[in-house]
Amino acid sequence: MPLLFNSTAPTQVAPTRASRPRSAAALLPYSGPALIAVLSLGMLVRVFHFAYDRSFFIDEIYLNVNFVGRSFWQLATEPLLYEQKAPLGYLWTVKLFAVLFGPGQQALRLFSLLSSLAALLVLVPVARHFLRPWGVVAAVALLAASDSCIYHALEAKQYAVELLATLLALWLYIRYQPVPSRRGQLQWGLFGALLVWFSFPVIFVLAGMAVALGCAALLRRDWPQVRAYVLPFSCWLLSFGLQYALYISKFPQSAWLMDFFDQQYDAFMPWSPTALLPWLAHKTYMLTQHPLGLMPHKEDSEFLLFSPWRYVVKLGWLHLGFLLAGAALLLRANRLKFFVLTLPIALMLVASGLGVYPVFERFTQFLAPALMLMAAYGLDRFLYAFTPRFRAAPLVLLVFFAPPFYNTAAQALNPARFKNREYNREVIMYANAHYQPGDVVYLFWNMRHVYEYYQGAYGLRFTPVKGSNVKNESRNAAEFMQKLQPDLTRLQGARRVWFVYDFVNRDPIGDYANQPAWYHEDAFKPTQPLEAYFAQHGRRTDFFQLGPHTASLYEMRRSGPSAGSKP
Repeated sequence: MPLLFNSTAPTQVAPTRASRPRSAAALLPYSGPALIAVLSLGMLVRVFHFAYDRSFFIDEIYLNVNFVGRSFWQLATEPLLYEQKAPLGYLWTVKLFAVLFGPGQQALRLFSLLSSLAALLVLVPVARHFLRPWGVVAAVALLAASDSCIYHALEAKQYAVELLATLLALWLYIRYQPVPSRRGQLQWGLFGALLVWFSFPVIFVLAGMAVALGCAALLRRDWPQVRAYVLPFSCWLLSFGLQYALYISKFPQSAWLMDFFDQQYDAFMPWSPTALLPWLAHKTYMLTQHPLGLMPHKEDSEFLLFSPWRYVVKLGWLHLGFLLAGAALLLRANRLKFFVLTLPIALMLVASGLGVYPVFERFTQFLAPALMLMAAYGLDRFLYAFTPRFRAAPLVLLVFFAPPFYNTAAQALNPARFKNREYNREVIMYANAHYQPGDVVYLFWNMRHVYEYYQGAYGLRFTPVKGSNVKNESRNAAEFMQKLQPDLTRLQGARRVWFVYDFVNRDPIGDYANQPAWYHEDAFKPTQPLEAYFAQHGRRTDFFQLGPHTASLYEMRRSGPSAGSKP
């Protein structure tokens, strides 16, 4: 009777010179230079975008405003502003960079960049454990060119660190699992325990690894191995329990945030069989977009938005086919390694079904290494099996890699295509550069966080009138403007008034999505009544807009705006 975990069977046996397909043998000497090329490309692209230093995205500002003026102790013991969550190891490392280099954007992105560069290097020995030489090249190429991985490498949030933590957990498994000594098992346990403080979801990786290895040893009745595993697994569990008790439990997830992911992104796995299968099919397909980053960009396929051909052109079926084929072939070749890679996915799904972990884009980034290894395994087997007999095989590989490399090239040539491109910095700095003594700057409520970060990090010349968020206490547009009158009263007597706003963002952190309903009607634009109000009492003399971020300058009449005036 075959064992559930065939841990003794090798993943693959290198073909002998006589049996190796001729074309694969001919290409094998080039795998080393190809590996260096894709590594260099991945690093170069990341460094380029780091140097380009695009403006912070809204979510980056929400988190990184906490590094301006907060101490290490406050980061560990007080709730983060704007209800943000991040592992303590990440927070303290970024805070250290802020202390050393200042709280500017690049300093706060440096940890993510270094983690992404390290991930490219760590993937090489990890991939060599699962794949043959050209499979290693394929896996590294996927990581190097993945636009989602590149994006998170240049995002001042923790997701690039989480990807690196997964790779380090796999590398530790490769390095220490065969080592029977107590010292080796202790080192494995301590290093794994440290990873938990830098990545929340790495516990899925470690727990999945523990289940796979523990079950394999139990089924073999290898009791010495079972006893050896107790030490590292206990270290991981103790570290997670300590972090949960001292840190995570103090800052539970907010109900509005769970509702947001549920209502907006269907991010929690349903248990009903009729709903489960479509949900799993959709989420599995979307993995090719995030975290794998293999699909063409939206702007390159919008012409097929309402056509069924969009699924063909996006090539998700091809990428998903190689991924699923690779998983099936790995299961057949080595069940232990298959379960080491896939059980973390299963545990994440269980957590999602329990409503504690949303399956949504950035929260799946930690799965990228396992998914890329399985996709590369499928590519590896395809290359060695079909290249000698199927002349179109290189064309299939070219089509597979075309979207991610095209996306990467397009973003490098035109950084405006970069995901989540926003212009918060450009607009707030424009107002700052053109500000004159005596000017009054009125910040709509949805730009307050922008001012707070850039004032603390770079210093701004003005102290604004911060607009109140009165949407939840208003029943209609007229009442909304009426409740803003105290804000407008503070502008009286000003000769020049700057109005700085974002005309897209309607929901502040902490509010349930799309509430109140009248405020989110398409016909109502929250900033238009204020623009009309300023136009009634003055003349617009300057206007700067990039994306939805806007700065308008009004020369006010001598009487200035009055509290009782209506647009």
